[in-house]
Amino acid sequence: MSIKASISLLFSGEIKVKLVKLSQAVNTISPSPFVLSDATPPHITLFSFTSEDNDIRMPAKMYAVSFTGLMQLGDKGGRIWVAIGVNKTPGLEEFRKELIGATGTPKLERGEFIPHVTLANVPAAEFDKISAAIGATPLLKLAHTPCRTGRFIQPI
Repeated sequence: MSIKASISLLFSGEIKVKLVKLSQAVNTISPSPFVLSDATPPHITLFSFTSEDNDIRMPAKMYAVSFTGLMQLGDKGGRIWVAIGVNKTPGLEEFRKELIGATGTPKLERGEFIPHVTLANVPAAEFDKISAAIGATPLLKLAHTPCRTGRFIQPI
């Protein structure tokens, strides 16, 4: 059976709770089919791939990231992803490459790596309203935010 795997950086503790609450706040401003929760935890996807092997080995590692503020990604059918940008440092790029190698150097599904934490999926016209409501939240500019490696696996 084929699987889709995503190797990510996961947040825990107070940061995780704050990110979930921020996603829920966006959802109250503009209802979203995507809202962070315990079932969909806040994360930064480092890379995704498909595999026939369900036993994907990945080293448990810690890393610290810095947030760069609110951003929007994509525009598909008039909808965008509201996200928190993550500083794309050379260290983060090296960390990502190390994890790609540690998982057997799979064929990646995506092109350019744009590190971010997704908060919601909303109509594009709502971004300015969301930005005005939460854009000054101190959480959006946190530096040296700790996270750990994790994986998401789903059958396809």
